[in-house]
Amino acid sequence: MKRLNATKILGALLLLISLTIPTLAGGNTFKQTYAINKFNLGQKNWDMYNSSFEVICTSNGGWPVKPEKFKIELFGQDGALIQTFHSASFNVEDKNLGSGEKLTFRLSVTIGKELVTAERQSVASEKSIILQNDIVLPLEDHISIADLNTDCKLMRTKFGQPEKLEQIGGFEDVGVTLFVSNNSGLDFLQVQISKKKETVDIAQCKYFEDFLVQFERELNSQKTSQLKYYYQFNWNRNTYLLEGGSKRVTANGNSTSFASKSYHNNDLIQHLVLREDPSIVGIIQASSEKRK
Repeated sequence: MKRLNATKILGALLLLISLTIPTLAGGNTFKQTYAINKFNLGQKNWDMYNSSFEVICTSNGGWPVKPEKFKIELFGQDGALIQTFHSASFNVEDKNLGSGEKLTFRLSVTIGKELVTAERQSVASEKSIILQNDIVLPLEDHISIADLNTDCKLMRTKFGQPEKLEQIGGFEDVGVTLFVSNNSGLDFLQVQISKKKETVDIAQCKYFEDFLVQFERELNSQKTSQLKYYYQFNWNRNTYLLEGGSKRVTANGNSTSFASKSYHNNDLIQHLVLREDPSIVGIIQASSEKRK
């Protein structure tokens, strides 16, 4: 009986060895698995980043391994890919990122046929603007020559000193559109601005006729109207809106000509408003879209 049991045990061992040898020889290769154990992200300032990471083989006790290649991708708050980097230290053009925009840095590491990823979050600097504008805006039926003086300084908070600002751009870095609304805010006159000092026939500008009809109707019925100015800044991949002030206009007895006096606003510091935000931005979008 003991000899029979020994024979069975020996047979089982031989079967086990026969199944193991092909595996060791590569017949059923054991699949290695990997993971990113550490992904650290640091900043020297708003524009300079440094990173470090460690990749481990999780199937052999967590030993570190050297990746064949890696990349770090920067995604904006909207999910769009902004930049790709292939080194641990890299520069980000913070001035072209949104004000306080939420950023995602995605690390992708390749080892053989395996791809492992990890993510870290950061934020762009808070942006502001110093707006200088001087507007003379006559409103007449056919020819309305406006004098526009517009200048701006694009600012951001200093890295590590949020109470201080530094200039990162100017008028030449943005595309500027002036929106003028009447008191009801139902219609907006749209004026493209290409120079710091510009004379424009606003009668030729977008939505002038609709705006003038509403303005005259309001002025005739109420004898007064409040003009409100908004500036749209196209800054790289971002669109911002700023309040540019307001001016009250009273009827002068001429039903075909209503002229507003000069409006001057000097060194007004404002935080940039994302175009996606509700309030006046939504009103302007609706005013423009209804005419398409």
